Amino acid sequence: MDENKGYIYVTSSGYDPERGDYVKDPYLGDTPSLGACMPHIRRQVERGDHLFVVSGKIPNLQQYVIGGFEVDEIIDSMEAYRRFPEQRLHRDEQGRVLGNIICDGQGNRHALDHHNPGDDEKFEARVQNYVIGKNALLVDGPLAIS
Repeated sequence: MDENKGYIYVTSSGYDPERGDYVKDPYLGDTPSLGACMPHIRRQVERGDHLFVVSGKIPNLQQYVIGGFEVDEIIDSMEAYRRFPEQRLHRDEQGRVLGNIICDGQGNRHALDHHNPGDDEKFEARVQNYVIGKNALLVDGPLAIS
């Protein structure tokens, strides 16, 4: 009998959508996804599993569950690049880097991906197993968080 599993992903220190840095991966919007972070989780999850995201540590603030989603599909980054152009790395009006698809149209490292520069082995691990979710839950706003 197969049973679905749940995974908890604690973001890096300082990442908190309410009072800290913007969380771009995982993406908890219309089509939730986990694109480049946590390769060990992306290798393990299966369809029907759940992924929950916890805010990073910020001095004098309590961490909380930011949200989560059910795993619906796992694809490679090139397929994600074709299907989800809005999730390709790009800059917004404030200059923040957004998106969680770290490859370009040829499958190479995107110019805005600065994680482990020069480490091709880690890049290869980060472009595998792009997780697409469904049934997302986002804890948003001060009343929901406190």
